[in-house]
Amino acid sequence: MIEAHKGMSDRYELLTGQRGPEAYIKARLFSKVLGKLEGSTLDIGCWIGEKSRMVSGEVTGLDIDERILEVYRRETGNRGYHGTAESLPFENDSFDNTLLIDTLEHLDNDKKALQEANRVLKPGGTLVVSVPLDMGMWSEVDKAVGHRRRYTTFRLMLKLAQAGFTATRTIEFGSTLRPYYKLFKRKMSDSNLRKLKSSRKFLLYRIAFQLLKPFFMLDSIIHQFKPIHVLIIARNVKE
Repeated sequence: MIEAHKGMSDRYELLTGQRGPEAYIKARLFSKVLGKLEGSTLDIGCWIGEKSRMVSGEVTGLDIDERILEVYRRETGNRGYHGTAESLPFENDSFDNTLLIDTLEHLDNDKKALQEANRVLKPGGTLVVSVPLDMGMWSEVDKAVGHRRRYTTFRLMLKLAQAGFTATRTIEFGSTLRPYYKLFKRKMSDSNLRKLKSSRKFLLYRIAFQLLKPFFMLDSIIHQFKPIHVLIIARNVKE
């Protein structure tokens, strides 16, 4: 199981930019937002726990892959449940917060997932959701990691309203990632990812990322210039 997890992690790292600029920018933003959550939190699509570890309170994870949940439980010490975002195995009004971070874009029925996230939230509860933006940035990488779509901020806010949420804060980000996408990720295909990892090009990519870190730190300043991700904090309106 450990070897299987290592293989999944290697592939995930290459496809999503983990330990690269995308993960760096997301970690800086998500840690600030998630660290302020109070009460109980459900991390929907918890993966191996990167987001859960940013939350200071009690966290419960949910994922569709039992192998991932084994790693999640071991690495975080949290409870981890097997299930789908469209049919959560929890009672109504169970949590103070729900997370749908880098999850909705993988689902066939994102509307149902948002409804379920609202159902298990206590009245006045908080949802934190983040998705990729701009179908013009669609690439082979999106296909390889199982994305169904990219969004617009307006489209996501409309879906939130339809599911009974009111957005309280919207943060568009990732403007500095556009050159990275165009020069690296958009040219990738699932079949040549492992070949790339062992190549000099990948080593040069890693070195370039370290040199360009100050540039990526500017993302929070120039985030409104053609962002490619959005994070929305919303509250439910049920009584």
